[in-house]
This record gives sequence, structure tokens and C-alpha cells, in this order.
Amino acid sequence: MLMKPLAVLSLVFLAACQPGGDTSAADPVPTEAELAQVWRLERLNGEIFSNRATLDLTDPARATGQAPCNRWFAAREVQLPAFRFGMFGATRMACPALEAERRYLDAMAEVDAARLSDGWLILTGPGGLMLEFRQETP
Repeated sequence: MLMKPLAVLSLVFLAACQPGGDTSAADPVPTEAELAQVWRLERLNGEIFSNRATLDLTDPARATGQAPCNRWFAAREVQLPAFRFGMFGATRMACPALEAERRYLDAMAEVDAARLSDGWLILTGPGGLMLEFRQETP
């Protein structure tokens, strides 16, 4: 008689120990209209990005923005949720934040997916790459 409740309790315990699902899968695929904004980078791979860097997606064919030192531009290759940038170009002014700029542009070149989550634009790539943007306020 004790075996049946013990077996049920064991099953409940095992079910509770199962890893949770990927919550990103629950995020809806963004529409082009939702992406068509200017976004500001807040975090790169989970760390606060203290330099100013933007991503302007108001043109459906290309992306532009401000890296910490220079303006940049790239073609967009989008079939959402897949999201990639084509060839990058940038101005070439020197400034003290060139290392931060290099990290930002290198990360952007690796992006392969986009999603929206609670007002954040999240761009991801291989190896756990994650860039988290908020809508730029004027």
C-alpha cells in the first residue's frame, strides 16, 4: 500500500528536477515593423556596454549605426528569425574607445538571429553571443 504513494511521489520529484525549457523559444518572432527603430546597445554578452553604440533598422534593406568611435553600415540579410548582416563598412576615425568599437563590430558580424523580449531587441550568434538593445530615446 505504501509503494503506490511512494511511486507517485518519486515521479513528481523527478518531473520537478527536469531542466526548464528555453524561454527564448516562447518569444514571438519579431516583425519588420517592430524592428524598424533605432536601438541602443545596453549589454554585450551579459556585460553592460558603457560606450554608446546604436543600430538603426528603419531601412529594411540595410542597417546603420554609431559604434563608439565611427559610423557603420551594412546590408541586411533577413528572413526572421534568422538575421544577418552583409558586408560591413565604417568610417575610420581614431578615438580612445577603439577596443570597445572592435568588440561591438566583431560581435555584430557574428549575429545570426533576432528576437524581441519585453521591449528588448536581442541579437544572438554562435557560442552564446548575445547583444541586448533597447529602443533609443531622442
